[in-house]
Amino acid sequence: MRQLARHLMVVLVSLALSGCPFDSNFPLGVPQRHDIDPRLTGYWVWDDPEGNGKKPSILVSIAPFNGAEYLVEWIRENGSEPERFRAFQIMIGDQAFWNVNLVQTSSPPAWYNFVQSTLVNDSLLSTKIVGDKIVPGPLASDASGLRTFLASHLDDPLLYDSESAIWRRPKVDEIKRGRLQSWGAQSAPVSEK
Repeated sequence: MRQLARHLMVVLVSLALSGCPFDSNFPLGVPQRHDIDPRLTGYWVWDDPEGNGKKPSILVSIAPFNGAEYLVEWIRENGSEPERFRAFQIMIGDQAFWNVNLVQTSSPPAWYNFVQSTLVNDSLLSTKIVGDKIVPGPLASDASGLRTFLASHLDDPLLYDSESAIWRRPKVDEIKRGRLQSWGAQSAPVSEK
């Protein structure tokens, strides 16, 4: 599995992966200026449902990069440099799919992954990764064919790697200096968003 597959999510991603994300050579479309949703920006926390109330597993920060794209930072407990992802939304039917790729020095981006996202309310975000179980491999090089395939399988649970991951907004005072307070003092701070 590629580096992104091991770390995704993305933005926002179901973490107990049963398969692998579908890797595409191309995004589903191009970013559109009207796609930025200010309700998505800020911090989001994913609590491990198997963590038995222990500390949250993942913290991400979503910021507008420009009028059509987001910068998503995956912030780690160990204080290492956050991984940064470019993300933008494409609508397929009535569902939003994030086109996600790791920000890196190579150009063009090596591959894209896709995350179906639903803003449940202003404090809950549901995400599902498009998996490689039923998506035909040749569609990795056919963005139009992939959009058509996704449109015809929107309600198929096999399209996704696993169940929805539910992300929540942080509680008051849960984040200080760009990190979760439950992580303790061993990590280097990340700039406040």
